[in-house]
Amino acid sequence: MIITIARQCGCDGDQVGKRLAEIYGIPLYDKRAIIQKAKDNGVYDRMPNFFREKSINSLLYAIAAGGGELDLFQTPLRALQAVLGDESCVLIGRCGNYAFRDRSDAFRVFLSADHEERVKNIVRDHQCNRTRAEKTVDDTDDKRREFQKFYTGEDWGDAENYDICLNVGALGVEPTVRIIRAYIEEKQRKQG
Repeated sequence: MIITIARQCGCDGDQVGKRLAEIYGIPLYDKRAIIQKAKDNGVYDRMPNFFREKSINSLLYAIAAGGGELDLFQTPLRALQAVLGDESCVLIGRCGNYAFRDRSDAFRVFLSADHEERVKNIVRDHQCNRTRAEKTVDDTDDKRREFQKFYTGEDWGDAENYDICLNVGALGVEPTVRIIRAYIEEKQRKQG
Protein backbone atom coordinates (compact mmCIF):
# COMPACT_ATOMS: atom_id res chain seq x y z
CA MET A 1 0.00 0.00 0.00
CA ILE A 2 1.16 3.47 -0.81
CA ILE A 3 -0.72 6.57 0.27
CA THR A 4 0.35 9.69 -1.59
CA ILE A 5 -0.53 13.05 -0.12
CA ALA A 6 -0.42 16.29 -2.05
CA ARG A 7 -1.43 19.28 0.03
CA GLN A 8 -1.75 23.01 0.17
CA CYS A 9 0.78 24.71 2.41
CA GLY A 10 -0.42 25.04 5.98
CA CYS A 11 -3.41 22.68 5.76
CA ASP A 12 -1.99 20.19 8.32
CA GLY A 13 -1.39 17.60 5.59
CA ASP A 14 1.82 16.48 7.28
CA GLN A 15 -0.15 15.67 10.45
CA VAL A 16 -2.66 13.66 8.41
CA GLY A 17 0.20 11.75 6.79
CA LYS A 18 1.84 11.07 10.14
CA ARG A 19 -1.40 9.68 11.60
CA LEU A 20 -1.99 7.44 8.59
CA ALA A 21 1.57 6.09 8.81
CA GLU A 22 1.04 5.34 12.52
CA ILE A 23 -2.31 3.63 11.92
CA TYR A 24 -1.06 1.42 9.09
CA GLY A 25 2.38 0.84 10.62
CA ILE A 26 4.21 2.03 7.52
CA PRO A 27 6.98 4.63 7.07
CA LEU A 28 6.23 8.28 6.39
CA TYR A 29 8.38 9.91 3.74
CA ASP A 30 8.21 13.68 3.93
CA LYS A 31 10.80 15.94 2.28
CA ARG A 32 13.57 15.26 4.77
CA ALA A 33 13.01 11.49 4.91
CA ILE A 34 12.73 10.98 1.13
CA ILE A 35 15.90 13.00 0.51
CA GLN A 36 17.77 10.92 3.10
CA LYS A 37 16.47 7.67 1.61
CA ALA A 38 17.46 8.84 -1.89
CA LYS A 39 20.97 9.65 -0.63
CA ASP A 40 21.22 6.28 1.14
CA ASN A 41 20.21 4.52 -2.10
CA GLY A 42 22.64 6.53 -4.24
CA VAL A 43 19.84 8.12 -6.26
CA TYR A 44 19.82 11.67 -4.92
CA ASP A 45 22.80 12.99 -6.90
CA ARG A 46 21.19 11.96 -10.20
CA MET A 47 17.98 13.95 -9.54
CA PRO A 48 18.54 16.46 -6.71
CA ASN A 49 16.06 19.01 -8.07
CA PHE A 50 13.30 16.45 -8.13
CA PHE A 51 13.89 15.30 -4.56
CA ARG A 52 14.18 18.88 -3.29
CA GLU A 53 10.91 19.63 -5.15
CA LYS A 54 12.43 22.23 -7.42
CA SER A 55 11.40 22.65 -11.02
CA ILE A 56 13.68 24.20 -13.55
CA ASN A 57 11.71 26.07 -16.18
CA SER A 58 14.08 25.47 -19.02
CA LEU A 59 13.70 23.60 -22.29
CA LEU A 60 17.46 23.10 -22.25
CA TYR A 61 17.20 21.29 -18.92
CA ALA A 62 14.44 19.03 -20.25
CA ILE A 63 16.54 18.14 -23.26
CA ALA A 64 19.68 17.57 -21.18
CA ALA A 65 17.73 15.51 -18.66
CA GLY A 66 16.86 12.91 -21.23
CA GLY A 67 15.71 14.10 -24.56
CA GLY A 68 12.63 16.16 -23.97
CA GLU A 69 9.23 16.44 -22.39
CA LEU A 70 8.17 12.79 -22.53
CA ASP A 71 11.31 11.64 -20.76
CA LEU A 72 10.98 14.41 -18.18
CA PHE A 73 7.48 13.15 -17.35
CA GLN A 74 9.04 9.79 -16.45
CA THR A 75 11.24 11.40 -13.76
CA PRO A 76 8.77 11.00 -10.85
CA LEU A 77 8.23 7.31 -11.52
CA ARG A 78 11.93 6.56 -12.11
CA ALA A 79 13.07 8.54 -9.08
CA LEU A 80 10.48 7.20 -6.66
CA GLN A 81 10.73 3.61 -7.92
CA ALA A 82 14.51 3.74 -7.45
CA VAL A 83 14.08 4.90 -3.85
CA LEU A 84 10.90 3.16 -2.71
CA GLY A 85 10.50 0.16 -4.99
CA ASP A 86 7.33 -1.64 -3.89
CA GLU A 87 7.65 -0.50 -0.26
CA SER A 88 4.44 0.36 1.57
CA CYS A 89 4.52 3.93 2.86
CA VAL A 90 2.90 7.32 3.12
CA LEU A 91 4.56 9.70 0.67
CA ILE A 92 4.16 13.45 1.04
CA GLY A 93 4.47 15.39 -2.21
CA ARG A 94 6.99 14.59 -4.97
CA CYS A 95 4.28 13.99 -7.61
CA GLY A 96 3.47 10.70 -5.89
CA ASN A 97 -0.08 10.79 -7.23
CA TYR A 98 1.32 10.82 -10.76
CA ALA A 99 4.18 8.37 -10.22
CA PHE A 100 1.96 5.70 -8.66
CA ARG A 101 -1.26 6.33 -10.60
CA ASP A 102 -1.14 2.84 -12.15
CA ARG A 103 -0.34 1.00 -8.93
CA SER A 104 -3.47 -0.86 -7.76
CA ASP A 105 -2.62 -0.42 -4.07
CA ALA A 106 -2.06 3.34 -4.35
CA PHE A 107 -4.38 5.82 -2.66
CA ARG A 108 -3.89 9.34 -4.02
CA VAL A 109 -5.03 12.13 -1.70
CA PHE A 110 -5.16 15.92 -2.09
CA LEU A 111 -5.66 18.02 1.04
CA SER A 112 -6.68 21.66 1.28
CA ALA A 113 -7.96 24.30 3.69
CA ASP A 114 -9.16 27.89 3.60
CA HIS A 115 -6.33 30.36 2.90
CA GLU A 116 -6.90 32.26 6.14
CA GLU A 117 -6.71 29.09 8.22
CA ARG A 118 -3.53 28.00 6.45
CA VAL A 119 -1.91 31.35 7.21
CA LYS A 120 -2.87 31.00 10.89
CA ASN A 121 -1.44 27.47 10.95
CA ILE A 122 1.88 28.69 9.54
CA VAL A 123 2.03 31.49 12.13
CA ARG A 124 1.39 28.86 14.83
CA ASP A 125 3.76 26.20 13.50
CA HIS A 126 6.65 28.45 12.48
CA GLN A 127 6.28 31.23 15.06
CA CYS A 128 6.38 33.92 12.40
CA ASN A 129 4.34 37.04 11.73
CA ARG A 130 1.28 37.12 9.50
CA THR A 131 3.02 38.81 6.56
CA ARG A 132 5.72 36.14 6.47
CA ALA A 133 3.12 33.38 6.85
CA GLU A 134 1.06 34.71 3.92
CA LYS A 135 4.17 34.84 1.76
CA THR A 136 5.12 31.30 2.80
CA VAL A 137 1.67 29.92 1.97
CA ASP A 138 1.44 31.68 -1.38
CA ASP A 139 5.03 30.99 -2.47
CA THR A 140 4.92 27.33 -1.40
CA ASP A 141 1.63 26.71 -3.21
CA ASP A 142 3.03 28.39 -6.34
CA LYS A 143 6.16 26.23 -6.19
CA ARG A 144 4.13 23.04 -5.72
CA ARG A 145 1.86 23.96 -8.63
CA GLU A 146 4.87 24.69 -10.84
CA PHE A 147 6.68 21.50 -9.76
CA GLN A 148 3.67 19.29 -10.54
CA LYS A 149 3.16 20.91 -13.94
CA PHE A 150 6.87 20.69 -14.81
CA TYR A 151 7.29 17.00 -14.02
CA THR A 152 3.84 15.69 -14.98
CA GLY A 153 2.08 18.16 -17.25
CA GLU A 154 -0.86 17.93 -14.83
CA ASP A 155 -2.52 20.65 -12.79
CA TRP A 156 -1.72 20.38 -9.08
CA GLY A 157 -4.92 20.06 -7.05
CA ASP A 158 -7.11 19.10 -10.02
CA ALA A 159 -9.51 16.52 -8.55
CA GLU A 160 -9.29 14.17 -11.52
CA ASN A 161 -5.62 13.53 -10.67
CA TYR A 162 -6.44 12.16 -7.20
CA ASP A 163 -8.66 9.49 -5.69
CA ILE A 164 -9.98 11.73 -2.95
CA CYS A 165 -9.78 15.47 -2.16
CA LEU A 166 -10.58 16.72 1.33
CA ASN A 167 -10.73 20.06 3.11
CA VAL A 168 -8.79 19.47 6.34
CA GLY A 169 -9.73 22.94 7.55
CA ALA A 170 -13.43 22.11 7.44
CA LEU A 171 -13.02 18.63 8.91
CA GLY A 172 -9.99 18.64 11.22
CA VAL A 173 -7.08 16.19 11.17
CA GLU A 174 -8.70 13.17 12.85
CA PRO A 175 -11.96 13.27 10.86
CA THR A 176 -9.90 13.62 7.66
CA VAL A 177 -7.88 10.55 8.65
CA ARG A 178 -11.10 8.60 9.33
CA ILE A 179 -12.51 9.48 5.91
CA ILE A 180 -9.29 8.48 4.16
CA ARG A 181 -9.26 5.18 6.07
CA ALA A 182 -12.87 4.51 5.11
CA TYR A 183 -12.02 5.21 1.48
CA ILE A 184 -9.02 2.86 1.61
CA GLU A 185 -11.05 0.09 3.23
CA GLU A 186 -13.84 0.43 0.67
CA LYS A 187 -11.44 0.43 -2.28
CA GLN A 188 -9.64 -2.63 -0.88
CA ARG A 189 -12.96 -4.41 -0.34
CA LYS A 190 -14.00 -3.76 -3.94
CA GLN A 191 -10.63 -4.97 -5.24
CA GLY A 192 -11.17 -8.23 -3.37
